[in-house]
Amino acid sequence: MFHRSRRLRTNKQLFDAFNHYTDKLVNKGIAATTIVPSPNNFKIQLRNLFRSGLKLDGGIYGWRIDAANPAGRSGSAGMHIGKDFKLCLTDDATEEYARQLLRDGLTVYVQQPEVLGETAWLQMKKLITGKNTENTVKVPYIEVKKQK
Repeated sequence: MFHRSRRLRTNKQLFDAFNHYTDKLVNKGIAATTIVPSPNNFKIQLRNLFRSGLKLDGGIYGWRIDAANPAGRSGSAGMHIGKDFKLCLTDDATEEYARQLLRDGLTVYVQQPEVLGETAWLQMKKLITGKNTENTVKVPYIEVKKQK
């Protein structure tokens, strides 16, 4: 799992859930690791990981979909998404944009920026009018599907 849990609360929650779930799988022979992306050399870090020869079954990439081009970097190292490993991406991109990136072996979840914006405005409207607001409002990620 690649994560920036110190910078984004949603990534921290994903990171915590990943660790909680994978801890339960250790006795079944499953190994999991996390990588904190280098703020200055993440593309090189990612390239080095793929070239290391480490066998990956899958990855979770909780960052901008196009930030480091994991598909291109893995391919240049001889590893291909869908054939050699699976990849799950999370982003705040629109569903339409994320849909363009779909391919075999790649799952994309988005934060629904339109719903997030509308929900934020409704909370602000309640504050302005003096109505009670919720302490926590959850806007779930949705899986991006290919159009039929």
